[in-house]
Amino acid sequence: MKHGIQKIIAEFKEIAVQGNIQLDIGNTCVKPVKRLPHLFSEVDDIRVEARVMYGLGELLFTAFIAIMAGADTFVLIEQYCNSKLNQLRRFTPLDNGVPSHDTYRRVFSLLDPGSL
Repeated sequence: MKHGIQKIIAEFKEIAVQGNIQLDIGNTCVKPVKRLPHLFSEVDDIRVEARVMYGLGELLFTAFIAIMAGADTFVLIEQYCNSKLNQLRRFTPLDNGVPSHDTYRRVFSLLDPGSL
């Protein structure tokens, strides 16, 4: 049985397969992915709105792209997103920069993978 990030990675990869989303691993997206932030924003956010710095759709989108590029830990997700910040901003604003690995960990621990 998969746990934590491995379960979420498996869910994200399944979403990519079902949506025929093609990514060039380690580089920018090959096929336009502008619809992904909108799709991820439809996931219910159970966090306290007044304490949120990063929208859930934005957080899920950046994690999805990083995971599809090979990131398999929250630290690697953060590092990948920081290295691709300008490219990611073509699809989502990231007004507060890239979330920390601790933010990714906290948010993903609250998510029900079935809601993705």
